[in-house]
Amino acid sequence: VTVRVPVDVGVRRAITNSGLQAMMREERAMAERHGLDLVEVNITSNARPTHAVWQGQIYSLSGDNPNYPSFQAVVGNQMDDFNCKHRYAVTVEGAKRVFRDPLEGTGYTRDEARAAVSKQRRLENEIRKAKRLRETLKIQGLDTTDAERRVRARQKALRDHIAEHPKLLHRERPRERIYGKAMAKAAELGALNG
Repeated sequence: VTVRVPVDVGVRRAITNSGLQAMMREERAMAERHGLDLVEVNITSNARPTHAVWQGQIYSLSGDNPNYPSFQAVVGNQMDDFNCKHRYAVTVEGAKRVFRDPLEGTGYTRDEARAAVSKQRRLENEIRKAKRLRETLKIQGLDTTDAERRVRARQKALRDHIAEHPKLLHRERPRERIYGKAMAKAAELGALNG
């Protein structure tokens, strides 16, 4: 019996990363075309410690502006790291900040936010695992009652966790989907478009 291994999370990460990379390349090209040198890096609520030290700052792309650190020297290619959600936007000296801190007004520290988001990701992963088990049992023609109960229990745990942190978290249903469902939806959309 061949069981398909769901890859939707990895595919989603790869697509998101490549999209962000393309956006930043275009942003940098636009800055160079217009002779602009400053970029502001956004702030994420779940930044890994190595990225938290440079997020939210303004940098000089050329490294020649004495008022701002060099983007290449400080950030370098860390934004190319797997699953990095940081991006930057071109700015000019004295302009209003482009990005806001997502934790501002929430009452969460960076460590608390990171722990809450990490727990959400763990719960989403558990939902996907339970759904894969349910689908495997269904394909084999076996009883899925217990597996369905597990899916619902894990979804309830996720809803409860999000309810505990309403200023920080929201439900991201695509992160709970498994490969088979994603492929069926893609096929359905392809039939509608083609």
